Amino acid sequence: MAQSRVVRLAVVIDLKESDLLADILPDFEKQTGYQVDVKSGTGTYIFDLARNGNADLVISHYGHSEVESLVTEGLGLWPHTVFANQSALLGPGSDPAHIRELSDAIEGFRRIAETKSPFLVNNLPVIKYLERVLWEGAGRPEKGDWYIDLDLQGQKATEKAAEIGAYTLWGLNPFLRFQEQHNPDLQALLFNDALLQQMMVSIVVNPKNVPGVNFEGA
Repeated sequence: MAQSRVVRLAVVIDLKESDLLADILPDFEKQTGYQVDVKSGTGTYIFDLARNGNADLVISHYGHSEVESLVTEGLGLWPHTVFANQSALLGPGSDPAHIRELSDAIEGFRRIAETKSPFLVNNLPVIKYLERVLWEGAGRPEKGDWYIDLDLQGQKATEKAAEIGAYTLWGLNPFLRFQEQHNPDLQALLFNDALLQQMMVSIVVNPKNVPGVNFEGA
């Protein structure tokens, strides 16, 4: 049976929100003749697509528990590093916690907590995980009134942070695009720390154990 000319790609939300796929997929489609159907969502959602035979290739953050599970279950092949996703600590231009130009994200988070400067939680799963790493590294400061969780994610969290003059965490690329379009009173203040750079891996769905996978295209 001939292989499909469609490659079903499942990716995490922050990759879809960046400009990277829009930059590289047209060239891939032109050079190979394949059409790429992109679906995005949380880690659990995109890996469920793979398990259910609705994705040929998954791109997710290295270290996500679902990466290991998919491989150990025999449903995904060995992951390969493809690129990195850069996050940033964002904050108002006045920078009351004085984190601008620091190169240590944990120290930046510690200063935000120490000065009780407002910090708005971004509940995107990978960003929430990163925030927990910073919180642990900063000595688990008490989450008082300065720590604001409104159950917002991505751009909505960033819009609210700009509105109330709070710090927050988000991907650097989607923020820069948001900044260009909306000119918020919010800046990328701290991003020059390897801790804020998260590797992404690609996992080809195993055609031996998942029917209908376009292995050649993936």
